Amino acid sequence: MKKVFVVILLSITYDSFSQEYYRDTTLERSVFNKVNQHRANVGIHEVTFNPDNTRAVPWAEILVKNDIETGGIIYHCGCAAGIEIIVLSVIGNKDSITLSVDEIASDMVTAWELSPSHKEGMEDKYMTRGFNAVYVYKSPSYDNNYVALSVYQFLRDKEYYINLDWDENKRVPNRFLSEYELVDRLAVQKAERFLVCKAYCNHVKRCFFVILLPLLFHFLFLINFRFFILRKILSYNKIFKIKHVSTIYRFIIACKVFIIEIFKFFNFF
Repeated sequence: MKKVFVVILLSITYDSFSQEYYRDTTLERSVFNKVNQHRANVGIHEVTFNPDNTRAVPWAEILVKNDIETGGIIYHCGCAAGIEIIVLSVIGNKDSITLSVDEIASDMVTAWELSPSHKEGMEDKYMTRGFNAVYVYKSPSYDNNYVALSVYQFLRDKEYYINLDWDENKRVPNRFLSEYELVDRLAVQKAERFLVCKAYCNHVKRCFFVILLPLLFHFLFLINFRFFILRKILSYNKIFKIKHVSTIYRFIIACKVFIIEIFKFFNFF
């Protein structure tokens, strides 16, 4: 039974980069045609090839490198307009690719079709252009078997983005870029403030252990010393007729218990 793993994204193009992985334009064209065949079968217009896409290929390569080097998960770029869908499919064993180009493309489209969110993206009626990038490599996540990763990105008509003054290879329209970049800067500043607060808390902890803790030990020593003296006083209470000793005695005991509980809370005992 063929093993297929799904995700989401979109792309297309070809070139060989290394012996560990390579871009397969034959697979790209086959997947592209299979997607159009699926759209036609459900009564939706086919998408045309988008030669202006600049995001799918580099993002697919990033995902491949991430998988090879760290066994990382597949995730979305979120860096361009339109819709993106991704699929990772096992296409062979450790020694060779055992599936044909047509079988691989069919498996990928089937995987998208079985995922409601991917199916919705693949069948979006507003999308008119598409670009698909496919890389083949041995995945550590799949016991070093051969896999194929496809990143497919859909876009509307070019006029739609031109009218909005929107670079279709960017996440948001140009007029929103300043606000978008501002949000990014604010997020960075928030993270920096969090790190400063964390460093301050660590500093307070160090001050507690270096300064306050010895003082607490000293205070506890004084309490114990006074407690010893009071016991001696109590032993002569009947003789000297000292008043209010029991009240002071209870107060000292309460202070001692309170400090011991503090030390228990900080796991010193």
